[in-house]
Amino acid sequence: MVTAETAISAVAAVAVFALLLGGIEFIVGNTRASQTAGAAARQVARGDSRESVTANVGRAIPGASVDIRDAGGLTEVRVDAPLTLPFGPRVTVSATSRVRRESVEW
Repeated sequence: MVTAETAISAVAAVAVFALLLGGIEFIVGNTRASQTAGAAARQVARGDSRESVTANVGRAIPGASVDIRDAGGLTEVRVDAPLTLPFGPRVTVSATSRVRRESVEW
C-alpha cells in the first residue's frame, strides 16, 4: 500500500515540476519578446532601416517574425517568437511596442 502511494506521489511531483518549468520558460520567452520589441521600436523610431531592425530581432530571438507599422507619428513593432516548452508543447509568444518617431533637427 505504501509503495503505490509513493509511486503516485512521485508521478505527481514530476508533473508539478514540469508545469513549473513550462511556466518559467513561458515567462522568460515573453519577457525576451517584449524587450526585443521595445528595442526594435526604438531603432525604427531613430531612423534605422527596417532590414537592420529585422536582422537584429532575428539575432536576438532566432525564428522570430517582425511586423513594423507606422501610424500617425507612432511606430508599432510586433514580435512573434516561437517557444518550445518542456516536454514538447510549442507556443508562440507575442509582444508589441509603440514609440513616437524621433525628429532630428540640426
